[in-house]
Amino acid sequence: MTDNCFFAASNGGSGFCSMFCEVFDPKKFDTVYIIKGGPGTGKSTFMKKLGEEAERRGYSPSYYFCSSDTKSLDGVAIKELGVCVLDGTAPHVTEAKYPGACEVILNFGEAFDVGSLRAHREEIELLASQNGERYIRAYACLRAAREYMSEERRVAKKAYLGSKAAAFIRRTFDGMKLGKTEKTGICTVCGKGILRMPVYFSAARRVLTVEEYHGIGYLLMSDIAEYARTAGIRAAVSCDPVCPDFAEGVYFEDDGVYVTVGRDDDVASEKTKRINTARFADADVIRSERAYLRSTHKLALASLDCAVAEMKNACEIHDRLEEFYIAHTDFSVVDGIYDKVKKDIFEK
Repeated sequence: MTDNCFFAASNGGSGFCSMFCEVFDPKKFDTVYIIKGGPGTGKSTFMKKLGEEAERRGYSPSYYFCSSDTKSLDGVAIKELGVCVLDGTAPHVTEAKYPGACEVILNFGEAFDVGSLRAHREEIELLASQNGERYIRAYACLRAAREYMSEERRVAKKAYLGSKAAAFIRRTFDGMKLGKTEKTGICTVCGKGILRMPVYFSAARRVLTVEEYHGIGYLLMSDIAEYARTAGIRAAVSCDPVCPDFAEGVYFEDDGVYVTVGRDDDVASEKTKRINTARFADADVIRSERAYLRSTHKLALASLDCAVAEMKNACEIHDRLEEFYIAHTDFSVVDGIYDKVKKDIFEK
C-alpha cells in the first residue's frame, strides 16, 4: 500500500465531521461505487484489494482510512481511472444522488445469513447500543477538550506578536506557486490518540515543524493557512481535529514544502527544520498568564485522554459486533461482487 493515505472524516471537538461529500463528490468521478453492508462483511478488505490491484497495474490510488479504526478503510479513489469506492454505511451514510448514471450500489447484505443473525438480535442490539454510548462519552470529552484548548489559545493571543509573525510568514512563503487552497483530511482523534497520516511529511522535500508554545504555535499555523488562502497560493490545509477552527498543517505541494505543528512522535530528518515560536510571543504576557495557560492545557489533555480511552473501548466493542457478521456472512457472494467490479474497472 502506498503512502497516499488520508481521512475522509475525523473525530474531534466538533464531534464526527465528514468530508465524504467533498472527497467522493460524484461530479469528480466517472463512476462511484457505494457499498452497503454491516460491520465485518468485508467492505474494507474489498476496497483494499481494489487499491492493490490498481497499484499492480501502475496506478496511484488514494486510500481513505476510518477515522475511528485505522485498521479499516472508508474508501479508495483511483483518480486516473475516474473511479472511487466508498463505505456508504453509518456513521457516514451516503446515498446515491445519480443512481445508474454514475453511481452503483453494492449490496453486501445479499451475503447475510439473515436467519442466523436474527437469532443473535439481542446481542447485536446490546453491542450496538454500548458502542453508541462510548461515542457519546468520547464526543462529550472532546467538546470539553476543545473548550479548554480554545481558551488557552484565546489567552495566548494576548501575547502573540502578530506583526512579527506576519513578517516571518511573508519572508518564508512569498513566491509560492499560485492556485487554490483546499482543506484536506490527514488528522483525527481515535483510540490511539491524535493520529496524523504521514503522506505530506513523506512527499515534502522540506518540512518546517512549528513548536507549540502555550497556544502560539497554532496561532502561527492558522496565520500561515490564511496567508496561503488570501495570497491565492496552491496549498492543502489540514485542521486541528480537536479545535477545527485552527490549522495544524499546510502542504505546499508545488513547492515541496510542508509546515505542521510539531508532535512528540515526529521523526527528525535532514529535511526537517524546527520553528521556535517563543520568538512570536511577548515574554512578559506569557509570564503573567503562565499559570492559567498551564491549567487550561492540563485540563484539555485530561479531557482528550478520557475521549481516547472511550474510543478505544468503542473499538473493542465494535470488534465483538463484527464477529457476529463474520460468522454469518457468505464471503463467496462478496468475492463474486469483487470479481464483477474489478472487471468493470480494469477490463472495460
